[in-house]
Amino acid sequence: RVIPTIIKSHFAASPKEFSAKKPRVLHIGMAHNKNLFRHMEALAGIDCHLHIIGRITEEAHERLQSLHIEYSNTWDLSDAEVYAAYQNCDL
Repeated sequence: RVIPTIIKSHFAASPKEFSAKKPRVLHIGMAHNKNLFRHMEALAGIDCHLHIIGRITEEAHERLQSLHIEYSNTWDLSDAEVYAAYQNCDL
């Protein structure tokens, strides 16, 4: 069965050079199926910046700190701001 994409058509590829020194990793959504905590575990020990779109919980904040993951957290973004986040990420 084909599941249609929910990505709006104005979102297009925007090639850029990969930042191997400190890649910027984008995580969108806080629903349970988005697996933020598993994402954190996978990034533990990797020098990167995790940009999370969606309001995180205090538990998530504490876990990010305990794993020493550099991160930023934004929410309630416009389509233009989400598009910019995609353009600025490496992964």
